[in-house]
Amino acid sequence: MGTEEERKESGILHTVRAVRRALAPIGGRRLLTTALILSGATTVALLAFTGFSFWWTSQPSFCGNCHPMKAFVKSWESSPHRGVNCERCHTTPGLFGFVGGKIAGLQVVANYLRGNYEDYSFNASVANISCLRCHKSILEKNIQARDVSNVTVSHKHIVEAGGKCMTCHSTVAHGSAVPPGSRTHPTMAACMKCHNDKIAPLRCTLCHTGRGTPTRMPPDAATGSPGG
Repeated sequence: MGTEEERKESGILHTVRAVRRALAPIGGRRLLTTALILSGATTVALLAFTGFSFWWTSQPSFCGNCHPMKAFVKSWESSPHRGVNCERCHTTPGLFGFVGGKIAGLQVVANYLRGNYEDYSFNASVANISCLRCHKSILEKNIQARDVSNVTVSHKHIVEAGGKCMTCHSTVAHGSAVPPGSRTHPTMAACMKCHNDKIAPLRCTLCHTGRGTPTRMPPDAATGSPGG
């Protein structure tokens, strides 16, 4: 009769012999060719699925599937950045940044499906290096405001001193969808946080280089409220 293990081993050997007999007419070379073709087709299909998944999960339409993101997607659609997909801003350039962003995004989706809508595994802040993917030219020359202020700004000096793009421009892609406490704009009050003669020079003519250069600091500079 034999032990249970011997009976199992005998059954496995019987199955292997049966498979060999069934494949014998095909021939070893033909079998190898078939196996290679199937492996190649499986690999191609897997790569295609992976590529499509990476592309789809980078689209605003994917992000907009979550209710908390709808307002951000809607505001993005009417912003100057409507031609830029989410990952261009919200992931760090490079392979590790891309993969890390995908992992964080999947974590957000998993938490959302579990009903955890207050999820902080994904940081919506945009790093300078992500902005400079498209806006690197602002470091090459001073930028002059297109309004009556005639303010001239050297973004190069700000960035080199450690300044963050989000400190002044957090609403450029999502407008009023950005929570009030996180909205930042390039106002006088924002400038005065650094231009205090400690971090940066407190000199009007440093930025006000055009016509109508002010001779004194406006009384509302510290608050950012409109002048009287």
